[in-house]
Amino acid sequence: MLARLDRLSSGWLGALALFGCGLAVYAVRASAWPLKAGRDLDEYLYAYIQLFDADVLLPWSMLFRTPVTPVVAGLSLDVAGGALAEPLAAVLFAASVVAWCAAGVASTPAFRWNATTASTMSAWSRVRRVITSFISAARNRIDRPCSFPS
Repeated sequence: MLARLDRLSSGWLGALALFGCGLAVYAVRASAWPLKAGRDLDEYLYAYIQLFDADVLLPWSMLFRTPVTPVVAGLSLDVAGGALAEPLAAVLFAASVVAWCAAGVASTPAFRWNATTASTMSAWSRVRRVITSFISAARNRIDRPCSFPS
């Protein structure tokens, strides 16, 4: 069984399975906490809008941010009116999980089993956290009667 998992984790099929697990984990996470504007989104969008301008209105947002995140954030909101932002975030998350494991496998062969196990355990712990937060939120709504401010 372990030899089969080791062979699976070192091939393309293992990477594809890990990518699928990453997408599943992101889907569960996104059902609880959907993608929304964070504290730095305005800075990234300022940098994206002004990226190719000759006269920049707010240069500090461009000087203190790398250009990759503003381009990814801006394009994901520009294309299809932002409808593809959540799927793009899911694909980027799953790709980062696969890239992390691929880097570990490339660095040491003993990492294969550990990386597969760690990714699986991390995915399950995230799923468990999301489920328990759903349950606790549901319990709080049931246990607490609605009250209106007076």
